[in-house]
Amino acid sequence: MAYSHSVLRNARSGSVKWTLRVALDRDTYHAGDILQANVFLYVVEPVHCNGFTGFIRGEETITWTEKSTRRAVGAEVYSQKNEFLNDKMIVANPRMHGPGEYIFPVVYQLHSTLPATFQLNCHSVGVMNSVHVQLGYVFHVCLNANEGVVVEALQEIILQEAVLPTRPLMGLEVAPAPALVVQPDLVSQDNVPYLLASLDKPAFRSAETVRVRCRVNSRSGGDESFVAILRLYEDINITVGPSKRSECSRLVCKRRFQVAAGAAPFELALELAAGSDGEPSLERTFCSSFVERRHHLAVECFPPGSTTDLAIVIL
Repeated sequence: MAYSHSVLRNARSGSVKWTLRVALDRDTYHAGDILQANVFLYVVEPVHCNGFTGFIRGEETITWTEKSTRRAVGAEVYSQKNEFLNDKMIVANPRMHGPGEYIFPVVYQLHSTLPATFQLNCHSVGVMNSVHVQLGYVFHVCLNANEGVVVEALQEIILQEAVLPTRPLMGLEVAPAPALVVQPDLVSQDNVPYLLASLDKPAFRSAETVRVRCRVNSRSGGDESFVAILRLYEDINITVGPSKRSECSRLVCKRRFQVAAGAAPFELALELAAGSDGEPSLERTFCSSFVERRHHLAVECFPPGSTTDLAIVIL
């Protein structure tokens, strides 16, 4: 087996008489996977194991600052925590262990609905500044030994987002993600063009190319060329209480096109490249107990200025 690195915390001061280590069978997992681990106990002097337990824990924490209302300068620091997973298991029954190395295998199935490991750092989201959000998992092993001594080991567990199967959509077939007409009031007006658009698939990864099929219908029958613009936005909403909600939106990337007259339907392409020139890189769509990060693609054609927004998932 290939084991990931472990983090060891020994509560006993002075010389080490027993050590504990956790090794996982894989570097990363997906929700619903089977996690296999080995717990290694190294004994120098005999130890009576009064209890040998393990915990799979999942926790999301958020910290932020706000301008202080109680003093002229400075900021107040706030934090909240949500422990959404705390499963306990028995690693081994109580017994005496003599000098040597002991290996205890552990098998655990991760819940199928667990969110992926996540970290978010923002300068500001609404009135919230220096926002830091982290969602993670650990395998915590605890051995209660002689004279009340506790020996512990912590191993981080990394969960990745599941890979969703996608397929190209043909022609103007509507994508499963919301993707169609905006400004329906324009459709019924005479001599006013309107815009229809759809994605070739609902979900994308960084460095992939988003293809948008568009149709601009004009009752005027105009034959002039026009300009089309694609803008990808990241929308972040943070909720830390019933009445505490902040949100912000930023432009991730943009591309401008010159479309020939009579090109109906036509296709626009936008490459989802990682951030350049110091700009933030493209982050995946995500939703947790505190944070909702979504993306939308704004499609604009002018003249006359018809616009539609398409929901898009970044994996």
